[in-house]
Amino acid sequence: MIKRIELINFMSHRHTVIEPAKGLTVIVGENNTGKSALISALQVLCRNAPGDYMVSHGERECIIRVVTEEEDEIEWKRKNRTVSYVINGTDIHRLGGGVPDALHERLRLGLVETESDPFEIHFGEQKKPIFLLNESPSRRAAFFASSSDTIKLIEMQNLHRRNVQDAKTLENELVRREAELDGRLDKLASIDSLGQCIDDLEKQYGDIAGDMDAAVRLYEKIDALFEAREVVSRCIAMASATSFLAPPPSFFDTAGIKGLIEKIVALSIRRDKNADWIEAYGPLAPAPEIADVSTLRAVIRRLEKGLSDVMYYEVIAGSVSMLTPPPEMVDVGGLKNHIRKMTAAAADCKSQKDALEKIKREIAKAGSSLTECIEKQGICPTCGQEMDPALFIGMTPLVAGRKK
Repeated sequence: MIKRIELINFMSHRHTVIEPAKGLTVIVGENNTGKSALISALQVLCRNAPGDYMVSHGERECIIRVVTEEEDEIEWKRKNRTVSYVINGTDIHRLGGGVPDALHERLRLGLVETESDPFEIHFGEQKKPIFLLNESPSRRAAFFASSSDTIKLIEMQNLHRRNVQDAKTLENELVRREAELDGRLDKLASIDSLGQCIDDLEKQYGDIAGDMDAAVRLYEKIDALFEAREVVSRCIAMASATSFLAPPPSFFDTAGIKGLIEKIVALSIRRDKNADWIEAYGPLAPAPEIADVSTLRAVIRRLEKGLSDVMYYEVIAGSVSMLTPPPEMVDVGGLKNHIRKMTAAAADCKSQKDALEKIKREIAKAGSSLTECIEKQGICPTCGQEMDPALFIGMTPLVAGRKK
């Protein structure tokens, strides 16, 4: 069986590729479009017809290339006056007007040889009677007696009958399938209106979902307001409790104490330095006796008095450090401002509650509309099961948010 035909510069075909279908292939077209040239090309390929009539005008060569179902590739080429074949990549020249021996083994389109003239069983000319009908009875008998392709012809006829029967069976099945699909389309005719209803419901659901989100935010805001109110209540209670306390004691003037402490620190530093000096002077030899030590004694007395003063001030500083710090004054200005904010928040909470009640009424109305639509439809367009309005609405995030 031929699987592919390619014509290059053959008569009216500049470059034509034809891939016949399995079974019967019919080629139709206007006159002078190259239908007969296709049959002529196959005849030239099989018979190596003489002449150069097949070369397109103005060209030097033409090619006929055929691929069979067995993947055999056969090419006939005429260039100027030279004809050559290429069969599965093998070049064949110098044919002397004949054809290669392997050609008809590959194509199986050869003549049926008899004792008299051979028979052409593969190609029929236009306006010529059907094969063998224009032959004499003796010639018909000679064909059937000598032809080795008779069995092939009968097999081709039987195959053709089976193909026709299979085509009729397929046609009947397609008609039945078409009627079945038409019935299903009639049943699904109401899907358009149902789809519009579903689109409307989805839009309503989207609006309700947005309202539910707003309601959730309101609930969160209300909870925050309740927490703030509790904080304000605790602050008010604390303010009421502190109103009965006695006023804190007045502060003493600590400027003098601060000055004494600074002097004590300075003397402590000097004392440490003097102690270091005394420790450094310890290994030294005793100083020579001074004749008049009254001045030194006066210095020693002053040092002793200074040391006594340092000790006194250290005691005073330790006593002061043990005193508890005075309580801080409570600033009630912020508390008053917070109370004013809470009053405004309470008013805003009331308005938000009114808006929430309005949203709840709209949600209830939308739920009623959804229930009516589901009861009216009855059947789910997606799975074909019967829909329960209460179950369907109970599964939606709308109801979940409302229950929350």
